[in-house]
Amino acid sequence: MKRYFSVVFIVIALSAISCSSSHSPTGSGSGSFSLNGPIILSEINANGPLAFAEIADQNGAINNATVTLTTAGPTTFGLGFVLSSSYPVTYSGGITILSMSYYDNPSITYTANQPYTMTVGIGSSTYTSSVMAVSIPTFTSYSSSVTCNWSGGGNENTIIAVETASPYNSRIFGPNITSPYGIPNSSLSGYIAGNYDLTASIVNIDNGAFSGTSSSSYLIATSEAITTH
Repeated sequence: MKRYFSVVFIVIALSAISCSSSHSPTGSGSGSFSLNGPIILSEINANGPLAFAEIADQNGAINNATVTLTTAGPTTFGLGFVLSSSYPVTYSGGITILSMSYYDNPSITYTANQPYTMTVGIGSSTYTSSVMAVSIPTFTSYSSSVTCNWSGGGNENTIIAVETASPYNSRIFGPNITSPYGIPNSSLSGYIAGNYDLTASIVNIDNGAFSGTSSSSYLIATSEAITTH
């Protein structure tokens, strides 16, 4: 299931790139999709725990990359090749086929508040990115509020509250909320004890990841928890 969602994730990301010249990896806006290197979309996930990397390139699938994840110790985990696929991407009226190669390791050791470095070797080139691991969030309910706690920081953190019965009110808190984060019951429209599901998504993203690749590359540390309040 996680592999399915990761494939969808890269397609969404590549679609965003193709929408306008402002999202071009080169910023050229020349009327044809161009790359200044591969795109590497990667994640370490506390809920697996697992790590994956997807490598996109317009010159064919990269199925023989060397992908590793290193943390304190140092401890190094290898990510193995799983599958490849290809998708058309439009850019300013032009169409190109990007090949995607998927690598993963579903049994990494994940420790919150520890830095992780992913290294991707493609031919004679090596690309690296580092990110701080975030913990799985925890919720504590009180009579008049609920509080969410986590460690490791994060720069794209959100909590989504959804009412479980009609009229199904919802509210998003964030992004960029910090721990501990409290939500008063009064901020949830129509609140009655037990009628809201809250999902906390804690995300730490390195947007400047993998120097030398296209600017759309990133490394994410992420975790998620759901509670009823």
